Amino acid sequence: MQGIEFETDNASSSPQKNIPTEKTSAMVELLLKFGVRDTSTANYILLGTAGILLGTTIFIYAGLLGEQKKDMGLDARAVLIMKDNR
Repeated sequence: MQGIEFETDNASSSPQKNIPTEKTSAMVELLLKFGVRDTSTANYILLGTAGILLGTTIFIYAGLLGEQKKDMGLDARAVLIMKDNR
């Protein structure tokens, strides 16, 4: 058992290497430059913007903006006119 050495942790002698740091995205940094108070407010603004864009996309693709009237060709108009004249 002699000759075995254990490494002891001395917090004062060596700095911690794996400290997790919080990274902010470029969009959050841009909002902070524009005057948003803090990162959580910037995150809520980005989340709201994403929700509005998603809702708008669903609205457009669902066809809720109004369907265009289908243009009847001349043959269909002629048939309707003949039915009305009888």
